Amino acid sequence: MQVSGYCGLLLGSPVILYEIIAFVLPGLTRAERRFLGPIVFGSSLLFYAGLAFSYWVLTPAALNFFVNYAEGVVESLWSIDQYFEFVLVLMFSTGLSFQVCGNMILYMFLNVALAIFTWNFGCFLLVYRFQSFSYSWDK
Repeated sequence: MQVSGYCGLLLGSPVILYEIIAFVLPGLTRAERRFLGPIVFGSSLLFYAGLAFSYWVLTPAALNFFVNYAEGVVESLWSIDQYFEFVLVLMFSTGLSFQVCGNMILYMFLNVALAIFTWNFGCFLLVYRFQSFSYSWDK
């Protein structure tokens, strides 16, 4: 049931995104409408790049870790439902996390957040993201 829900959300996301844009579009000014197309295209591209990164990089590394961690002590028993739920949640959350930069640019151009705050917060997120990839607890 959860697998079909995630797949439906993934496949139905263009329609959901269109409905949200159709609702918001009449309230936007002409200058704000100018940025909407590139931001939607870029955000979609970043989301699918996050899905691909999760599928080819994160999922094999995470499954290798969970299967080989305490191999002689704990026996890992995964059902197919647990496997699909883990992979889909990992992919969906990575896709959303790849959109952070695109959303920060949108907020900056729409004057929702101050550019200085957005730039500083973006640098912090970027450093934190890459620091979390390079740090290992088992050292």
